[in-house]
Amino acid sequence: MDIAETDQTLESIESILIVTEDSHLKALDISRVIPNSFYTRYNESTLADDLAVALKLNEYLVELHIQKLEFDGHDVEILLSGLVANKTLEVLNLGCNRIGDLGVELLAVWLKTRPALRVLNISANSIRNTGARALSMGMPYSKLRMLDISFNKLEDVGVTDILDTIKKYSQMRILFMWGNKFEQTACKVSRIIFLY
Repeated sequence: MDIAETDQTLESIESILIVTEDSHLKALDISRVIPNSFYTRYNESTLADDLAVALKLNEYLVELHIQKLEFDGHDVEILLSGLVANKTLEVLNLGCNRIGDLGVELLAVWLKTRPALRVLNISANSIRNTGARALSMGMPYSKLRMLDISFNKLEDVGVTDILDTIKKYSQMRILFMWGNKFEQTACKVSRIIFLY
């Protein structure tokens, strides 16, 4: 179900999620659905909680795209209660939110439990080296095959941590990392990885 960019309200999203909770829905895209204006504001935590309930109840959901919803690290913590219970999710798209290092640290702990997740998009989330380090610690236990960490605030140290993990981690097939501030050290490590 693709309702991305459709100017929904929090109430309509809740209604849609209630209807789809016990269905055979396999993909859900609700990226940037809630209009923000000077006069209206929504509570991201309420939406994260609604999504967590939907993840717990829908045993068939394979893809979840929740870009541009202004989720922060605390919203990821709420969302994780549903992610832990869901055993079928393979694609999680959290791009263009504000999850930062806290959100990535929480996701890294979840990745250590070996969820079914194959694709993780956390691009444009203000992730720094601390978050990259935490992610590199969780990746070896996961089943990730594609990772998008582009357009964050990673520097040489963070990118090198992730690349060193990938060097030992054979399942990773696709890595997007452009838009970060890495320099010579990370470039040398990436050259070694991609040549051999």
